Amino acid sequence: MRRTTLASRSRRTATFPPIVGHDLAIVVTELLANAIRHSTPVPGGRIGLTVRRQADVVHVEVRDPGGGFPFPGGQGGDSSRTDDACSDFTFADPAREGGLGLIVVHRISSDWGLSVTDTTLVWSSIEIHS
Repeated sequence: MRRTTLASRSRRTATFPPIVGHDLAIVVTELLANAIRHSTPVPGGRIGLTVRRQADVVHVEVRDPGGGFPFPGGQGGDSSRTDDACSDFTFADPAREGGLGLIVVHRISSDWGLSVTDTTLVWSSIEIHS
């Protein structure tokens, strides 16, 4: 229910083309779903969402109390998308259930990555084209 509300509100108040609102809803859903599914349960832990527009880009950040995950081509710390690193971000088994969310984020985003400290921050940038 909350996802629908967020997506609907984003589309109603958006000052960018509808396709960007659609892409934004997909990226937010995927990043929040990953945080909910994979973060470490911590008493009082929270999952944070930030969405902001800067010029012709929408930035999305999701922070959770988890310890991150191995990023293709990265060794922890700050990592960002590169075509070489993310080309390895595929799955050989087409029967695999799930696991495609970050591939979708990669395809939609002009840039994305993660930072792992005592929390995990996954971020995405989506270009706004007229």
